[in-house]
Amino acid sequence: HGNQSQQEDKRPKIKIYYTEPED
Repeated sequence: HGNQSQQEDKRPKIKIYYTEPED
């Protein structure tokens, strides 16, 4: 279960990257 928690952390980070291109 600990591994699944880390995967969720990476998902939100990718979302931020998509919003950065708006700059």
